[in-house]
Amino acid sequence: MPFSPLDPSTYFDDADLALLVALFSDRVRREPALHASLNRLVGNRWEQAEQRTDALFRAALTLGSLPEVDRDWMSLATQLLGSSELRLLTDLMLDCAMVAFPLQSASLIVEISERLGELVESIAQCDGSERQSRLTAACDRLASGALMNGF
Repeated sequence: MPFSPLDPSTYFDDADLALLVALFSDRVRREPALHASLNRLVGNRWEQAEQRTDALFRAALTLGSLPEVDRDWMSLATQLLGSSELRLLTDLMLDCAMVAFPLQSASLIVEISERLGELVESIAQCDGSERQSRLTAACDRLASGALMNGF
């Protein structure tokens, strides 16, 4: 059972993290406001999206293995997901985290979700070379497991 260096008193069971990802995937798929964006972003590759979500949260929580980050997918996400969709995704993650984890662990999950949303939104707000620069920096940051480091 790994603990989080971000909060050493918080432990994450692999089964609980898998439950979180499964719950989140189910809720996201059933949310009508996300259908258009996620049909283009995920399509029929939900299993791959769930695996990447698990890897991303595992890396951010435990600073263990590093996630695979697809720059093209990240670029598309910054184009398709607006502020309202990102907020909805964060709210859905909050709901799922409260089911899968105790309060303290759930709050750390939500903080990671919020940071990811802020990162995506910060890229979406830029154009041209600034956008490309932020996209590269964000992908490097995610791939290194450093999502929770300051902006």
